[in-house]
Amino acid sequence: MSNFDGLVTGGVDNLVRLWDINTGCCINTLEGHTEHVTGIAQISSTTFGTVSRDKTIRIWNTNGDLVQVLVGHKEYVDCITTINNDTIATGSRDDTACVWSLYSGECTAMFKQRFDINTILYHQEAHLLYTGSDDRVIRGYDLETKERIQELKGHSFSISALEELGHYREHCRLASASVDRTIRIWDLTLATSLREIKTPHKEKISQLLKIGNNLIASCGDHNIHIHDVDTGALIKTLSGHTDKINSMCVIDHDIIASACSDGTVRTWSISTGLCLLASDPKPEHSINCILRMKQSGPASSQLMVRRRSFVYQNSPNRFSSPKKDKCSLM
Repeated sequence: MSNFDGLVTGGVDNLVRLWDINTGCCINTLEGHTEHVTGIAQISSTTFGTVSRDKTIRIWNTNGDLVQVLVGHKEYVDCITTINNDTIATGSRDDTACVWSLYSGECTAMFKQRFDINTILYHQEAHLLYTGSDDRVIRGYDLETKERIQELKGHSFSISALEELGHYREHCRLASASVDRTIRIWDLTLATSLREIKTPHKEKISQLLKIGNNLIASCGDHNIHIHDVDTGALIKTLSGHTDKINSMCVIDHDIIASACSDGTVRTWSISTGLCLLASDPKPEHSINCILRMKQSGPASSQLMVRRRSFVYQNSPNRFSSPKKDKCSLM
């Protein structure tokens, strides 16, 4: 399955599922976690990592084989980020961020904080590891010196999401979201906030994505808002989910997928704001996280994804024929 082209999801049923994006079928269900799966990150073209409330990190390949289990956190592991093909980092409710060598299976660096770590991101341009915590502070760590070198303050509640932005005037940038329902754009070179975006969200922002000049935010209020990353202006609102949106991923330059607590997955066109496909609700399979496995070659699924509908049948391993969705653009 070296050419796997699809989605990976994890949820409250403790399972990890691989979906073929061209056929709309679940092609594998991976068992191993004993509690909710809370985060996913791609490591290489054929491997990915998952984290869980069972306090473990599991490394899988796209054949469905369990490659490695990393143990060391003392509480729920909520977030994961990839540093390179041999190194990942995780954040936990034990107030630590751990850097792991996949070669040795050991934690090579541990950064202790005083509060739960909700989100973690390795910034590829700044070459720093960033964490967002319940104490409202974003911290940046140098992995070579293993020292904390930045603290970004400004949010009034817990940090819930981080996203890397492109350069602006040769300065690295970062976007952060919070339970305070705002997004902040940070200049990492100057360690200062460039802009605060007051979103129309009514609950905490669960995830951020950047596509081109679009900054996309999902929320527990069932909506996805798209903002201009430079001005903060609201461009579109995507509406159609009926429960909390927990996660999103980029499928291509115009299409994203979103995952919801009611067990549904929806795909959306960013340019039109239209929902392209939607699955039937399946609350017992509530989805916490979703990942698009990226390949080195051009995506072959752009046309197919517009024609397929991810709809569960009685078996959670198959989808049925498309049904008319009820998505709308506000």
